[in-house]
Amino acid sequence: MELLIEIAKAFWFILPAYGANAFPPLMKGKKPIDFGKNLGKERILGDGKTIEGTLGGLAFGLFIALVQIFVQSQLSFIKDYGFIEITFILGLCLVLGALVGDMLGSFIKRRFGIKRGDPAPLLDQLDFLLVALLLSSFLVKLEWITILILVITTPIIHYTSNAIAYLLKIKPVPY
Repeated sequence: MELLIEIAKAFWFILPAYGANAFPPLMKGKKPIDFGKNLGKERILGDGKTIEGTLGGLAFGLFIALVQIFVQSQLSFIKDYGFIEITFILGLCLVLGALVGDMLGSFIKRRFGIKRGDPAPLLDQLDFLLVALLLSSFLVKLEWITILILVITTPIIHYTSNAIAYLLKIKPVPY
């Protein structure tokens, strides 16, 4: 039971970042955030990172944080079990961290000549998470168990959600 509570606490905390990371492909954006510019021979980020997707991810992640702020005021077990209190600033850090982390992952992939859609194991699954954790660490002190749960489960969730997005024809590749 204690492990289930720790898992619930970890997911409660990271939910705005997960939402911000998952939402951009649904926007089917057309305007690249790097404006089609290159750094050397490769694109800075590539066509997969769009203005529409970034704004959609920002809005959806913040919407999740606002829902959490409302819900936590209604549910006593959130405080009783030591869930991290979500504030607007914390939600913003998680959302921006997720979006910037995902762009940083794309930037790194381009520098290594990895094409859009080609896999980069662990980088593809953890880039957004690590930057979200880094930015949020200025506001909250996470327990090691929370970080461990998220680092282990996020790649599994990422692979599963990408496979579903592929089946729904939202993403061109299943990874």
